[in-house]
Amino acid sequence: MKLMKVRFTEWRDAPARAHAGDTGSELEVASRHVADCTQREIALRAQLGELKGLIEIADTQPLRDRRTALAIELDAALRARRAALSAEHSAGEVVRLAMKAHPKVGSDGYQVLNDEGTEMLRVVDAAGKDLPASAVYGYEIIDQAPPLPAWATAGGA
Repeated sequence: MKLMKVRFTEWRDAPARAHAGDTGSELEVASRHVADCTQREIALRAQLGELKGLIEIADTQPLRDRRTALAIELDAALRARRAALSAEHSAGEVVRLAMKAHPKVGSDGYQVLNDEGTEMLRVVDAAGKDLPASAVYGYEIIDQAPPLPAWATAGGA
């Protein structure tokens, strides 16, 4: 077993214990809304393309009126998508800030590697305990060859 010492730079608990409310689901809702708005925009652009082809064949007032109505609808869809993107960005920023404010941020842990040092087996806290499976975290490596902590030399890893 080999270890690399890490420092946690981001941390978010399971949604039930997340800081700053239920930001994870707010972000999911906002992302779904962006996807819906994008699909609507694609559909409207396709309809406009088909209508343009029809107008080239038979330029009639009803077709031009329909093109104008679709253009107005597309403009509204684009505004809705921009608003959805803004909401998604805001929800993402709340999640990012919450991940930076968690008490685990700044604490140390270890990457546990296989004996050859070629495969990461898991990430543990400073005491050698496994991290919660539901935690979402980021870290940076601060020591590639740290002295082995007591829990590692006692066969605890």
